[in-house]
This record gives sequence, C-alpha cells and structure tokens, in this order.
Amino acid sequence: MTSSGILLLDKADGTRSTACVDRVRTILGRKTKVGHAGTLDSTASGLLVLLVGKATRLASLVMSFPKVYQASIQCGVTTSTDDRSGEVLSRRPFGHIYPEGIRRVLPGFLGWRSQVPPQVSAVHVAGQRAHDLARKGVAPELSPRPVFLCRLDLTGFDPASGRMELRVLCSKGTYVRSLARDLGERLGCGAHLAALRRTHIGPWAADQGLPSDQAFGASSGFLREALLPLDSLQRALPSYRAGAKEAEACLHGAPLRLDRLQAVAPGTCPSTGLVLVLHGHGVSLYRPAYERDQPILACEANLGEPEALLS
Repeated sequence: MTSSGILLLDKADGTRSTACVDRVRTILGRKTKVGHAGTLDSTASGLLVLLVGKATRLASLVMSFPKVYQASIQCGVTTSTDDRSGEVLSRRPFGHIYPEGIRRVLPGFLGWRSQVPPQVSAVHVAGQRAHDLARKGVAPELSPRPVFLCRLDLTGFDPASGRMELRVLCSKGTYVRSLARDLGERLGCGAHLAALRRTHIGPWAADQGLPSDQAFGASSGFLREALLPLDSLQRALPSYRAGAKEAEACLHGAPLRLDRLQAVAPGTCPSTGLVLVLHGHGVSLYRPAYERDQPILACEANLGEPEALLS
C-alpha cells in the first residue's frame, strides 16, 4: 500500500478546501503530510488535487497545470465578493445582452492580460490576506496580476434571467470571479459569478475524483488505495525511462543526458518545462539545463516510491 501519491477529490459546493485537507490528514494520520495543489472557493465545486507524502513536493508543478471551469454568470447584479456569497452592490438592466454580443467581446479577454483579484480573496496585501482585511472593514488595494486565458466558450445564455454559461480554460492564478465581474462591465450590465465547477486540472477530470463527502467517511486504507502513484504524472509531463547506469545518477540527483533515456510518453502539459524520469530507484523530476555549454537534464526533485513504477 503506497504512502505517497495524488488524491483526486470532487469537492462539494459549500465545503472549504482547507477542510478537505484537514479531514484527509486526520483519516490518514496526523503524521502524514497532506497538502493541496490549488484551492477552490467554498462556493465552488469540482476537482481538488490533494498531495500525500512525498507528493507534497509537487504542489508548485501541479498548480502550474492549465485548468478548466464551467461558470454560471449572473448578468445585471454586482456583489462585494464578485460571487453569490457577497452583498449586492448594484442592479442594472441586462435586456440588451444577447449571445452574439457576448461572443463578440469574449476574444478581448483571451491571451495574457492583467486581472485585479476580488476584494475578498486569498491574495496577500502587506503581509495579510485580502479577505482578512475585508472582514475588518479595510478595502485592500489589489494590484493587477498577469493571467492567461486560453479559451472561452459560451455554452448557454437565458435572456429572461440573464444567466450565462461559460467554459473557461485558463492558467494558474486566474480568478473566474474577476472574469465574471470584468465581463459584466464590458457588457455594460455588471455581473457576478453565480456558480462554478472546476472540471479539469491538467490531465485529470473531476469525474475521476472521489466525492468529498465519501472521502470524509472513508478509512485510511481506502484513501491510500485511492492514491494515484507518482508515475501517473506521465499523463501530464514528457516522460522517459532510465537504464541502470542512469538510475544511479538519478538516485544521487546527478545530471542526465537526454539521448541516454528512452522516451515513454509525450505528456499533455509540456509548458511546465519539467520532465519525468522513471528509474529503478523511483521517480524523479528533471528540467532542461546546460553544463559546459552542453544540453543536459538537471534534477529538480527525487520522489522515490519504487513500488509505483510501471511494470
């Protein structure tokens, strides 16, 4: 039974991401390291990736994977949090909004752009979380941050209610609440995020995840059996297999020559810049580098877990 791995949860609406981490850690044992690879707001549902044991070292990597959301956006109403949990700030008519008009403005949000996070968010401002300052009645000054929106698809619009359905493919750090707010302003009616579901992170889908309510009632053995092994990252990263000589180099974190490795899988998120190396001592992450002007792979992290290797 593996002690490290990746746990996919389908988080329920109304459940905090930190609560999911705490409950899973309690079940697995307080000495077990458990972390997340990107939170979901309590008002959102969908895929939450938890990392257990040595897999906690993968947090930055997994957070860099592209994400897909299904967003329900309510036109005509703005709120203090940019979602349904906040106080209503304004109500404006939305009768002039129609699908073709929405589709015309969506391309303006694609690519790299500056986005101001919501006033109530986990962004740090002067050493404090923006949501903590907001609860104290302080309006934090939030700086725009670069985000990348790969694709926006309008999947539905009800002119009677002003409810819009949007599929969003985006980078790390994107606030769909901010997108809803900014899209509403661009349309001239204001808007907020009424519902959100994260359907994918990198190669994983929400329907692969264990429902969070079921996970909370599971045994330690059940959760450990549900862990994806570390070599499952080959679905996401370009992956290679090392021979016996190169495996010893991996064990000691020594650099590798790419031409001495056997390609296993091309991966789906090569933009991370990292590759996965499978070897007799476990699994390692490597990054392209140079040594004496010669291209090599430099070790980023050794993840161990030889029992998780491909047969």
